[in-house]
Amino acid sequence: MLSVLTNHRLNILSADIIGFSVLSLAVFFGGIRGNAWQSVIKDLLMFGAIAVLFFTIPYRYFGGFGDMFSQMMQKIPSHLTMPGPTHKLTLSWFWTTVILTGFGQWMWPQWFNVAFSAKGPRTLKLQAVFMPFYQLVKVAVITIGFAAVLIFATQKVGGNEVVLRLAQQIFPPWALAIFALAAVLSAIVPAGPIIMMSCTMLARNVYAKLVPQTTDRQMFNMTRWLVFVVTFAALILAVVAHSLIVTVLLVAYDFIAQLVPAVIIGGLLWRRATGRGWRRDWWSAGG
Repeated sequence: MLSVLTNHRLNILSADIIGFSVLSLAVFFGGIRGNAWQSVIKDLLMFGAIAVLFFTIPYRYFGGFGDMFSQMMQKIPSHLTMPGPTHKLTLSWFWTTVILTGFGQWMWPQWFNVAFSAKGPRTLKLQAVFMPFYQLVKVAVITIGFAAVLIFATQKVGGNEVVLRLAQQIFPPWALAIFALAAVLSAIVPAGPIIMMSCTMLARNVYAKLVPQTTDRQMFNMTRWLVFVVTFAALILAVVAHSLIVTVLLVAYDFIAQLVPAVIIGGLLWRRATGRGWRRDWWSAGG
């Protein structure tokens, strides 16, 4: 984003360093409460920006939604059908990946960390009800992406630059600045809980085991300072193997989805499950 906004006068490495620095500072000083407020601001800005793009692009570039979809059907029909224009991945790969990703989404430890900080059970229930509606935004984003294939057909524009390029053409400078802020928060908000949980697990499950006399205060401080270590490691991976991110995500989601039977059956349906696992006294008593 920083590179695109400066017309690539700022190289990718410098932009990555600035971005990861902002991320680490936001997590270090904001914590869970700060991340929650960042999420609120991000959602308001993002919903507004996507709505403007979704309703402006069809009429500005195509004359309306009907003409836009007609051109899509005529010029890029392969984008509207499975398996897509590349034909490298089959339909079975697609639907199994969607299912595993959907189940794996709720198995990540950072979701448990966020759940423990909720105000109460009702908050978690409301989140479970409204979270699926959040995915409807992707319909608008995908539509904008298809439109961009037509708009930039004669130009060489990177996939990660498309939405920002469209925003530059549509928004005035002040609105573009707000849009850029929304995009920055869209990166910080989901990354925040992941970093916090990673640091918590390293401090509690690794450092505290190696140094048993660690106090709670020391563990808390260790968790905070590990934010910079974990973020720096992510920066190195982003610079060295930036194209690896999709593969890493797919493998990680498929791997973590294996916990679904244990969590669903053992945690929700099997009443004899306990926080410590199988109780030895229950086993000794003959079950």
